[in-house]
Amino acid sequence: MLILILSFCASSEVIRTSERVNVAQLIDSLENGFTFRWHMKNRFMRMDAEGIYMGKGRVDIKGSLKSPEGTMDVSGYNPYEQIRIVCGENRFVFKRKRRNTLIYEFPAVLFFLDPVKGMGKGLVYIKDGRIFKITAENENAKWCMDIGKYRKPVTRIRVDCDGCDMERIKLRLELWGERDVKLKENIFEFIEEVPLNSNLFKMGTVKWYVLESTRHGELKDPLDTLYTYSIDSPYNPEIIQINHGTDPRGRPSLIIGIKNPGNGIIGLFVDDSLVSTCYGNNPMIIPFRDSTVAKLVYIYLKTGQIGSGSIQIRRLK
Repeated sequence: MLILILSFCASSEVIRTSERVNVAQLIDSLENGFTFRWHMKNRFMRMDAEGIYMGKGRVDIKGSLKSPEGTMDVSGYNPYEQIRIVCGENRFVFKRKRRNTLIYEFPAVLFFLDPVKGMGKGLVYIKDGRIFKITAENENAKWCMDIGKYRKPVTRIRVDCDGCDMERIKLRLELWGERDVKLKENIFEFIEEVPLNSNLFKMGTVKWYVLESTRHGELKDPLDTLYTYSIDSPYNPEIIQINHGTDPRGRPSLIIGIKNPGNGIIGLFVDDSLVSTCYGNNPMIIPFRDSTVAKLVYIYLKTGQIGSGSIQIRRLK
């Protein structure tokens, strides 16, 4: 009898607290990309698909959806979006450990497959710190996705310029949203999460001036061409903090905390071109027409000027 008891204890696996994982965070991390084999069915249809989710809503998917109406293409389906829907409120409960696999249970949302019953039982399978399978089902519907690693291609660029601060360029790439940025001499390697913008490699010299509104001024307001200005005097704000946001009209804006508010209208110049105007308040709310321009100016302010000579960028891979 003692031998039987010991044998039973040895075969059962108990999870230690240190082994437990944050399933919701692992699901969030899938946004970075994964490969998939995806199946779902109910009484009236069956879908089989596979492909790659590359992050930021980009999907390469192949497969078909069969129903009494015929066979349909699945090109519009987003696997990551479906995972978020099925997992619902992310209420995961540890169920058991099977060898090296941790299994968590959750209430699965299946209304899109079974509008009457709606909910089902979901399981998340985790091994080596990543999700490799999610299943969900009730008596009327089944949903299953096998999830694999997606290795995003590495982008390599060569930067040639006189007197450039390469560490500042590296910081610009990181602030832009690129991942795992590495620098060796003048060659950068990184995961290109966000398509590169050539303006990242501008000098990015930011200057401020107090402006005077004049009827026939040389400077046109970039956000309102009815207004023209001339430069009155330089202004050097002592910046405490910079954040992204929107102004009261919903335009993409930078919100800048400063120690020394200016008077009147302040002009923001990048590489000697007027890009925005604002009031000399604290904080200064600086609006832009385009969120990309706002992000670039934010990066210029965070990194400072990267050099004084011409810059040449060559993509190697």
